[in-house]
Amino acid sequence: MLKDKVIYFGGSIPTPSWHQKGVLALEDEAITFRAGDEINLVIPLSRVKGVQKEEVKYYSSIGYFLRLEYEDEQGQPQHLVVEVRSFIRRGRTLYKTRQWVEELSKRIGG
Repeated sequence: MLKDKVIYFGGSIPTPSWHQKGVLALEDEAITFRAGDEINLVIPLSRVKGVQKEEVKYYSSIGYFLRLEYEDEQGQPQHLVVEVRSFIRRGRTLYKTRQWVEELSKRIGG
């Protein structure tokens, strides 16, 4: 099981991004994402179509993001973008982001 603190940056969820703090977890055969009072998302792994790591350079640091591509219940393409957080070190954050990409890629066959 993977579980990390993240910040919601956007996607196709009809909720504005206010950089809400949340939790992203890989549990059994689904990804769960909860942020604030408004976002409670469960994505079965069978609907995940892709995952990738993105790096964004800030003024004095680098942010590591996960971009999840998935299909909703109607088969329409959706996406979710979250920043993985680790308050220890940047290297730890990079490691956690890579771990998400590797584990999801392995499970979805991508």
